[in-house]
Amino acid sequence: RCQDFHFKRLSMDTIQAQLKSIWQTEGLDVDDEALFAIARAAQGGMRDALGILDQLAAGGTKVNVTDANSLLGLIDVKYIFDIADALIRKDASTVMTCIEAVVDSGKDDRRLLRDMVEHFRHILMMKVDAEKLQGLVDYPVFYRKQLFDQANQLTIENILKVMDIFIAAKETERLTDAPRLA
Repeated sequence: RCQDFHFKRLSMDTIQAQLKSIWQTEGLDVDDEALFAIARAAQGGMRDALGILDQLAAGGTKVNVTDANSLLGLIDVKYIFDIADALIRKDASTVMTCIEAVVDSGKDDRRLLRDMVEHFRHILMMKVDAEKLQGLVDYPVFYRKQLFDQANQLTIENILKVMDIFIAAKETERLTDAPRLA
């Protein structure tokens, strides 16, 4: 006999709520941005989220977003929004400064490219129909508002063009000996 189980990814909100309940019971001090980073890294898996929280809690009773991003190799969402804002304003200098800050902090260029494609996908969802498609944007409400504001400054064509550029950069980065060139 066998049983057939169909699992689905949990939303970030669900993971964050469960983690918050756990850390309050355990007497930990975890900031909301750290919870978001953990939920983002867990990609819908509660067991993964619990393992990450456990690793972070091993370092002490206070967990902040810097510790979470450092452990997980994640790029702070602030940088992603800053780069997108600078792209929208066509401010190449700020884009380059933000990218340098990310790379200088030891983060992977490929991760940055992947995160930017995902970010512009979220902007696209907000642009197409923020009301109906916001469920496809697995971000907390505060970030959804920022995405909506960014979406209102772009056309669908511009969003798709930026996504194409980042996807091409991912391919170039994979093929070249100078990954920073991408």
